[in-house]
Amino acid sequence: MSEMEARMMWNKALVYMREELSHPAFKQWFEGTQALKMEEGRLFVLVQDRLRRDWLESRYAEQVEQALLAVAGRMVQVVFVDAKAKTDAEMMKLAVGEHIISQMKEEDCMDDYATEAYFLIKRQPPPIQKQLLAKIENELKELFSRPG
Repeated sequence: MSEMEARMMWNKALVYMREELSHPAFKQWFEGTQALKMEEGRLFVLVQDRLRRDWLESRYAEQVEQALLAVAGRMVQVVFVDAKAKTDAEMMKLAVGEHIISQMKEEDCMDDYATEAYFLIKRQPPPIQKQLLAKIENELKELFSRPG
């Protein structure tokens, strides 16, 4: 799918979301977003910052995917990308949720992030699920092997 087709799909989904949300909510979270590309059933959408990315992932991803289903006629996974993520490698790390691992280590809030990680992992293609689960297992082993 071309970038133009990805943008058209996103714009149609935005029309759908505008009808579903209050004007202030739509303006706060969706205004200024843009489709980057469509790859392997995932639509990468650029957002202004990490706060918006995290909020959209946690609060609106399912609703957006329903909008994409309505406009595209097939399941499309949305991946929100922080505009500050400048390289493809950083974008892919965000797509598979490695930020959750670092948050778990920094904030010591395993229950909250474990739930978030579960739903994020569940939305990934099987090969990425396997890689993520292995990485999380290694990080958890390291975290729990520390003294004190």
